Amino acid sequence: MNTLSATLLLMFLLNLGIVENGYQISGETIRFVCADAQKAQEVYVCANFMGWKREHPDWKMTYHPDGYFYLEKGLSEVKTAERSFYEFTFLVDGRLVDADKEAENVIHCAGHGYRYVFNW
Repeated sequence: MNTLSATLLLMFLLNLGIVENGYQISGETIRFVCADAQKAQEVYVCANFMGWKREHPDWKMTYHPDGYFYLEKGLSEVKTAERSFYEFTFLVDGRLVDADKEAENVIHCAGHGYRYVFNW
């Protein structure tokens, strides 16, 4: 599936209320999606693979008119040979938010809450 097809599918599913927070991988692209922050001013990806830096401009998400925030990155910007475990969450208006504990690819990090993990 190419990036345009993945984007169109995501928009369709979001309109049906099926899209949830998390990520999709298509080819060499990873798309982060935060669908629960429609009224937020700023949303960022915050993760171990980028040093948990808050409000890093390279990881700021874009608001889509269909009511969700998204960010697309190349897998090479996330996946490295040195790391075997990848986790992230969203920073919404300055506050780290827990992942939905019932969602796929989510773990509980003691003292830090629920985080999304990559299943590679």
